[in-house]
Amino acid sequence: MLEYTKISIQQYFDQYKKKYLFMTRPEFAVSNRVRRTSTKNLIGLPATEAVIKHGLELIEMYIEDY
Repeated sequence: MLEYTKISIQQYFDQYKKKYLFMTRPEFAVSNRVRRTSTKNLIGLPATEAVIKHGLELIEMYIEDY
């Protein structure tokens, strides 16, 4: 996962025409009031409490499984 504020890494990949390697922001990370077509092209996730908790839960599930 890439944090949204990491702009320089995005610019680096864009410079070498490799920005397509990044995944666009998933639906769960876009708030209901901000859902527009412009947000569907954003790269990276905001570091909100909900996103961090979700990531930690996924890591915990992975560790328990393996």
